[in-house]
Amino acid sequence: MALPETGRPETSREFAKRICRVKLLVREPAQEGGDGVEDSQPGESPSTPEGNEDSERESTRTEIAQAIQNPTPVRPGPETEDDPGLLSYIAIHENFSLEEAVCHRYKEDLFFKAIIEKPRDFKNFTYEEGLLFLQLQDKRVLCLPDVSIGGRSIREIAISHAHLLLAHLGTHKMLDLLRDHVWWK
Repeated sequence: MALPETGRPETSREFAKRICRVKLLVREPAQEGGDGVEDSQPGESPSTPEGNEDSERESTRTEIAQAIQNPTPVRPGPETEDDPGLLSYIAIHENFSLEEAVCHRYKEDLFFKAIIEKPRDFKNFTYEEGLLFLQLQDKRVLCLPDVSIGGRSIREIAISHAHLLLAHLGTHKMLDLLRDHVWWK
């Protein structure tokens, strides 16, 4: 999508359409701070060999070219260090993980209680180790019951962190992120 030719600022809807994929980069609290530049004397530039910069640029170009030629679908699943996902982000920034908070609490929600009691009637749901998952085509998402922890709804916590994680990109991107990781009715 081309940028607006009128000279006006890009709207959030136009920006959301232009951004195809959001890669979540989350730092551990201990990793935050510092600019990554070694100490140097005033007037000196940081010492980095030019050969390393060139090889780093070349490897980045190669990686980008391969990603364009062979795109891989983005699916939540086993989370990696580079892409920790919404559930890990919440666990880092709260005193609990969503998985621990909802574990064995599905009977408190009337909708999920029926699924837990008769799992054979709901073939797209799986109940493992106290957690309920919904299987959606090629991904599996955690079901969030209507329960509270510390006076706050679990669903509210998930929405709040998704909004913050995406740096206020808008409702469409936030809902897409939530749909990729959690589900509730």
